[in-house]
Amino acid sequence: MNRNDSKVNRIYHKGVVVSVTRSSAESPVGEVVVAIVSQSACANCRAKTMCSMSEQNEKLIPLPIKAGESWLEGEEVEVSLRASLSYKAVILMYVMPLIALLAVLFGMTYTGASELLSGLAALLAPMICYFIVWLFRDRIQKSYIFSIEKGDC
Repeated sequence: MNRNDSKVNRIYHKGVVVSVTRSSAESPVGEVVVAIVSQSACANCRAKTMCSMSEQNEKLIPLPIKAGESWLEGEEVEVSLRASLSYKAVILMYVMPLIALLAVLFGMTYTGASELLSGLAALLAPMICYFIVWLFRDRIQKSYIFSIEKGDC
């Protein structure tokens, strides 16, 4: 399978290498930190200078260095993630809390609880979902494996 075929199943972002660290001179294992600039949809708008809604965030992604790889600070790279993992993230962070909110709201309303109690419990349900994700963050983070390639930038 060539690189163009694999691009269909991956999400790519352009980035710049910010720092490169190695564990020791004998060990080739280390870490490269890549800065990715994510922009809001209105970042390309011509009226953004008159509007306070345009945003631009820089995200730093630490990636392990594989044997035989060499990276230089300031080098342009492409960071990618399997598309299926992005769907998993959407489900974990948006769909499941929404389902929990609606289930608690309709369940408590159906059982005859007051609207105030139903509403408060429904607002608490997504918080519990996010707390559970936070508890398992290390385990979840291990499944999100980013790849780094010399950029076609």
